[in-house]
Amino acid sequence: MNVETIHSYLHDYGWTYQPSGSSCVLTGWEGEHGEYPLEIKMNQTCMRFSVSPLIELNFPRKPPSEILRFLLGLNESTHFVKLNIKPSGKVSLYIDVLTSSISYEVFTQTIEIIGYYSDMLSSKIIEKQLSFVKPKLRRELN
Repeated sequence: MNVETIHSYLHDYGWTYQPSGSSCVLTGWEGEHGEYPLEIKMNQTCMRFSVSPLIELNFPRKPPSEILRFLLGLNESTHFVKLNIKPSGKVSLYIDVLTSSISYEVFTQTIEIIGYYSDMLSSKIIEKQLSFVKPKLRRELN
């Protein structure tokens, strides 16, 4: 497996892409909650499909523990994909696939899985963030 194979798979899938170095490809799509940038990186053993940012949460200092616990729960309940959050509030989603198992079928299934989870998890995170902000605003208004 090499980066040229990824180019070929993306071309066959009908997506535009941009090479980024010798082992990375940038692409993406527009989903229910906006644009999702997809970075596909590979090494000898693994290929990482990463949507970063999936969503950017804005907090005055650091993410509240309620949001962190919520993301941890989502991580535990999802299959195939994992979430991470940076102190800045940038949430990313990724899937790791063994390079030796990649075929066109596995490649397209991985894109479909990450697309499904991107929209679904974005919705849940936005909903949770709104439920966290609304009570806080109510307290401040009273």
